Amino acid sequence: TAECCMTPPRIECPADFSGCPGSADPLITGIALGFPGQTGCQNPLIRFEDDTLTKTGCNLTILRYWIARDPTHSNLRSSCIQRIELTDKTPPVVQCLPDLTVQSGPDCTGEASWPDPVATDNCSNIRYARSHGNGTRFPLGVTTVYYTIFDECENRTDCSFTVTVEENCCNVPPVINCPPDFTGCVQDA
Repeated sequence: TAECCMTPPRIECPADFSGCPGSADPLITGIALGFPGQTGCQNPLIRFEDDTLTKTGCNLTILRYWIARDPTHSNLRSSCIQRIELTDKTPPVVQCLPDLTVQSGPDCTGEASWPDPVATDNCSNIRYARSHGNGTRFPLGVTTVYYTIFDECENRTDCSFTVTVEENCCNVPPVINCPPDFTGCVQDA
């Protein structure tokens, strides 16, 4: 019977957990399992206490102390420690765009359009910073377009491609050929 319970309960800690910043909920990081210490003991009560080791920006390290306590004999208890690391040090992965070539218009500039590069991140949403917007008019020649992709933890990846505007315009003044100078008499009209 529970009255004769003399052995502390057994506890099995969940594995250490590494993941993205966010919740440290035990449903995500794992739950300890408790077992009676001996036949006749009741199932133990399980609880935990967290000790935060580091908490900076997107980095959180917790030592979670799991405790199994016999519900009848509170002095019978066992514990284990789980380490939880919630951090994001991985930059986004980007598939940059290929170089573009466009023809100039009559004003000797060319308009280029493109989609944003395809980017993914292991933990969070991403945002784009770019040197030129989609639909920009570029001068003749080669211009480099730069993208920087950030995740919510300020990890970043850079990529670039070029836009080449080929000449298809009139950018030279017209040539005029004047007749030779004339010397002669003025005639009455």
